[in-house]
Amino acid sequence: MKHMREIIEGLEDSRAKTVLAKIAETLKGRGYEIAWSPEMGQALRDAFKPDVRLQPDSEGDLARQALLVLAEDPVYCEPIRALIQGPSPDRFGMDAGTITLIPAVLLVLQTHIKIKRNAAGKWEFLFEKKPAHAEILKQLISKLLGWIQS
Repeated sequence: MKHMREIIEGLEDSRAKTVLAKIAETLKGRGYEIAWSPEMGQALRDAFKPDVRLQPDSEGDLARQALLVLAEDPVYCEPIRALIQGPSPDRFGMDAGTITLIPAVLLVLQTHIKIKRNAAGKWEFLFEKKPAHAEILKQLISKLLGWIQS
């Protein structure tokens, strides 16, 4: 049986975006921050020192990286597997356009990091749950920032 990493990396762009949209839809409404701002981007750069040269090849590449981060968590691994291997989520009224990519990636980040503004109005990032492989989280931040800059 293929490992989740191989399965996710083999997804076509449209399928990766659709699966991410479906997962993100379940995360909405949990008090997560989904509005992007240049200040948040700078705070992410300052906090994580990402390699912003690591630009995603496509929206699907960014979606696949977000799914890789989620798949490390047993809570999300099996639902992702079911969405990938089962009928296409867009057959149930869900398509990649239902939720935009940037808010979906911010939702994924918040499965590991608490994003909030402090009393002075500056963005803070607190690890709530460190991923098993912190490098894939940093790659997601790098690809997100690279995508926004492109």
